[in-house]
Amino acid sequence: MAESSADFGLTESRKPSALLQSVDSQIKGAFDGWEPSTRWTLANGQVWAIEDGSRSAYRQRTGPAVKLKRGTFGGFFIEIEGVSQSPRVRRID
Repeated sequence: MAESSADFGLTESRKPSALLQSVDSQIKGAFDGWEPSTRWTLANGQVWAIEDGSRSAYRQRTGPAVKLKRGTFGGFFIEIEGVSQSPRVRRID
């Protein structure tokens, strides 16, 4: 059975061939960078948090597009529109 986008990032053992490799969404509300404790709620209802301890500041804007990607060793990374870094994240909800 294939993974749905609603399940993306949740911990559960599945066959690798059935796992989605990425999900597209948007950050709800303002975005002005992140620090280790930052959490984002996405337009699809998922909540993700910075996991790698990185920090970054950007000019504030609203609702940038994001792509969450599955990493090689089971981690997840977030690509944010207009941002060159892709920090490691984990799904909270």
